[in-house]
Amino acid sequence: MFSLTQYSSKINKLLLILFLLVTTMLLKQANANDLHHYELNLSGMQVAFDTPTNYSKDFPRPQSLNKNINIYDIDIYGDSGVASVLQQIYFDFGKGFFFGKVNGTLEATIVLRKTKLQDIDNNKDDQLLKTLEHDFYSEFSKQDLKDYNIKVNTDFSVVNISSIKWSHFKYTTNHKQNIVYAIPLSEKHYLEIIFRFIDNSTGENNNWKEQATDYLNNIINSFSIESSGN
Repeated sequence: MFSLTQYSSKINKLLLILFLLVTTMLLKQANANDLHHYELNLSGMQVAFDTPTNYSKDFPRPQSLNKNINIYDIDIYGDSGVASVLQQIYFDFGKGFFFGKVNGTLEATIVLRKTKLQDIDNNKDDQLLKTLEHDFYSEFSKQDLKDYNIKVNTDFSVVNISSIKWSHFKYTTNHKQNIVYAIPLSEKHYLEIIFRFIDNSTGENNNWKEQATDYLNNIINSFSIESSGN
């Protein structure tokens, strides 16, 4: 038989646990509604966008981002000479708030790219589509395409979102979905946003990707880009 003191102690513990769970749920809901605003000056091209702030607990948090970037500086492209990752952001998705179960993660990667294609002007017509296709297949060897089961599963096409003309395609890597959007910055340079859906062992059996897709759409819709004339 429990004494009254023991019973009261158990009730207090249960109330404390309930309080902590509810507080955690409210904090997660608040973070999901909070936005981080980015503003970048990419050699005179002013780019702005927003992302949620409820970052993944298992992946690295976003790093501070240089707001002024000289896209013509060859040193920023590292060993590859063609790509500079500006930011990587990870968002977790799960069934509920109480036990924090993660079913999958959305990775958003912001990349500054410089093409090696000659006689191309990405600002004209839809030439960025040609650049995207060339640069994508140049990045992987035939063996890589086979080993990692890399397949482009949509056409390289143009989509208009919030008055911005994006070049766009989708591909899979070992059956993981990747969605790519790109906008030109100069004749040879462009900004690429890559969204990757990362399942865990339970992710394939639920609809976490629907919520992740909402995040993706909100991020892309938040973009603005204009020339400062510099």
